[in-house]
Amino acid sequence: MFLTFSTGIYAQKNSLNLEDAVLKRWSKFGTDRISGLQWTKNNSQFSYSKDTQLIIESLSGEKEILELSELNSYFRADSLKSVPRITWLTESEFRYKLINTYYKFNTLTKKHTSIVKVDENGANEEFCDASEAVTYTLENNLYINDSKSKIHQITNDKNKAIVNGQAVHRYEFGISKGTFWSKSGNKLAFYRKDERMVTDYPLVNTSGRIAEANLIKYPMAGMKSHNVMVGVYDLAKEKTTFIKTDGPKDQYLTNIAWSPDDKYLYIALLNRDQNHVKLNQYDVETGVFLKTLFEEKHNNYVQPLHPMLFIEGNDTEFLWRSERDGFDHIYRYSIDGTLLNQVTKGKWVVKDIVGFSGNHVLLTGTDNNGLDTKIYKSALKNSRSTIVSNDEGVHSFSINNNGTLMIDSFNSLKNPGTIQIVSSTGKIKQTLLESKNPFENTSIGQTEVYSIKAEEGTELNCRMIKPSNFDASKSYPALVYVYNGPGVQLITNSNLAGASLWMHYLANEHNYIVFT
Repeated sequence: MFLTFSTGIYAQKNSLNLEDAVLKRWSKFGTDRISGLQWTKNNSQFSYSKDTQLIIESLSGEKEILELSELNSYFRADSLKSVPRITWLTESEFRYKLINTYYKFNTLTKKHTSIVKVDENGANEEFCDASEAVTYTLENNLYINDSKSKIHQITNDKNKAIVNGQAVHRYEFGISKGTFWSKSGNKLAFYRKDERMVTDYPLVNTSGRIAEANLIKYPMAGMKSHNVMVGVYDLAKEKTTFIKTDGPKDQYLTNIAWSPDDKYLYIALLNRDQNHVKLNQYDVETGVFLKTLFEEKHNNYVQPLHPMLFIEGNDTEFLWRSERDGFDHIYRYSIDGTLLNQVTKGKWVVKDIVGFSGNHVLLTGTDNNGLDTKIYKSALKNSRSTIVSNDEGVHSFSINNNGTLMIDSFNSLKNPGTIQIVSSTGKIKQTLLESKNPFENTSIGQTEVYSIKAEEGTELNCRMIKPSNFDASKSYPALVYVYNGPGVQLITNSNLAGASLWMHYLANEHNYIVFT
């Protein structure tokens, strides 16, 4: 594949300065978008905000407009300056947060309800709609405020090296948070991190006239890492039970998932060598180990990044993601740990599972030698997958309640951005947005995307940015930009092919070739 994108004649356009390329990348050169676009709980309605209005629109074109003044009428002053970020709870009710309080608003009755308030110093918040409670941390301890205005202090560790309710294992293995609500919202699983054995490491802050050392816990190579436990708090019993995970204290506890009935917790235990993982089931009432559903080993490493996902409407089967065949794919298991079948297969990788549509799972996955991200529809009971999105580029999408319609947002090197509503089979129902080119009046470099072969034959995607007035008869200094690491992809068929705008500044204003 060979893609080329050029902005045209250099002299007719504005030049790009460094401040705009770095500090104003998105404020000045962001593509058009629809603010807050999402499905409501009505399968044929979506909502978005524009200026001071929340607009609820149906596929037929009918619109219901909620003015910001209607939301502000609940408060003594105009507390809301713009339409807040909302979460739909029913067809006519949504939730939002203002300062440190969560509210509900009914679009039919125009009634406001205050749900729960959080401590103004709280961090790491996670709201649960099922129980209308919110968990948060104050320094190193964990709290829950419930809908009855009761504060549950779950932990009370005086030593700051013991941290509760926050991400562990340095955000590896898909870990991005430290709290996990059960489906009913009656129980909360949480991480407890003990860093007392980890060495202090100074980060020197030189922003002031006199530098200061901020101490963090950081295990240098070969030294002790922190120990992790998982606790389960029962809101009704106001009691915490710690899960009894056998094995070394410094093993990795990853990919936490709840059973749909709140009775069991599933944890993927990974050894320190990162080449052996066990998916274990535990009883949350006692914390005892029940069974290992399956194990996965590899000579080099295994990398559990995603918790098990129960199939919609089926509490006895779940999906698991693994790279066991060389590519990140989905496997279907029964709850006793029996492998039923491989759901996705081929020389492409699954990016995100978005939802279910009947006997299929809807997901994003790579295409075009990894440059594109497409929408896939995969049958749950075999390895047949079809690409739903026809347009090239990088797609992301959301589905309505019953999985029949999708909001598909995509862009490419040649397309600044398009948003469409499509059916689960890929039929276009409506085009909501076609973005203008933000660089229409600004000169940037020429981008070429192609591939070369590594020594053993692997196809490596390449991106070359040349000055817009590139002269093939001249020699140019070159910058080879490299950033390595698992899961990192620098080149995509997206806006600017995934390049930073400062690369175009370097190419156009200083006549460099920037190669990745």
